[in-house]
Amino acid sequence: MAVPSEMKALLLVGDGYTRTPSGSVLEATEPYLEPGNIAVPTPGPTQVLIKVNLASINPSDIAFIKGQYGQPRAKGQPAGFEGVGIVVASGDEPYPKSLIGKRVAFATGVSNWGSWADYAVAEADVCIPLLDTVRDEDGAAMIVNPLTALAMFDVVKEEGGKAFVMTAGASQLCKLIIGLANGEGFRPIVTVRRDDQIAALKSLGAAHVLNEKAPDFKAALREVVKAEQPRIFLDAVTGPLASAIFDIMPKRSRWIIYGRLDPEATVIREP
Repeated sequence: MAVPSEMKALLLVGDGYTRTPSGSVLEATEPYLEPGNIAVPTPGPTQVLIKVNLASINPSDIAFIKGQYGQPRAKGQPAGFEGVGIVVASGDEPYPKSLIGKRVAFATGVSNWGSWADYAVAEADVCIPLLDTVRDEDGAAMIVNPLTALAMFDVVKEEGGKAFVMTAGASQLCKLIIGLANGEGFRPIVTVRRDDQIAALKSLGAAHVLNEKAPDFKAALREVVKAEQPRIFLDAVTGPLASAIFDIMPKRSRWIIYGRLDPEATVIREP
């Protein structure tokens, strides 16, 4: 496949990290991204060049383009952490060369050549060759959320207890963790913001699903925590909700924050 010298991409406007955090909602792309044409990158010795078929958008992407992620932006470079596409060129190492012509799920990592472009660069060892039966829609979301779910569930298992708490229970990441937990006999306690989300999460295997907007939320949570004794709290929200949950949890509990959907202050009460 002939590779052009130039490509279209959504390019980062900002550089480094922001000084003014603005929460997790993307009101518009214009302050953070601009469409442009740039040279197609050349992969390094252990890398591959991928013609992108489809790219995903995760909360981590939103945090990144706004300068609120744990990885600095590089102004003028394409955004996008993962996607799916065909490997069209590679570096000189044997394994990258073996991927040429294959359709792969990929993560761009810290290459600074993101997936929101015609072409992206990824390390060959984080590319997953796909069967023909795997849709692009599934391949484009095969790495960030699934691997995060596995890593977080490992933390839960290391703690030893069967019950644990999660906010943002209706997110794709939490659904994956619920499925993993259900398969191994664990008891997820999850919070949501709407009653119509409860039945679906229980059918996936959540032991308890609590609506954080319900007037009796804190009382209901207190009863569940007393009965289940969870010591791991996986939190994507922070703010007053997370503070209230952690305050109810048993002593020596562990609060793992991986997102900040609520920009309000997060208060940790003195013991």
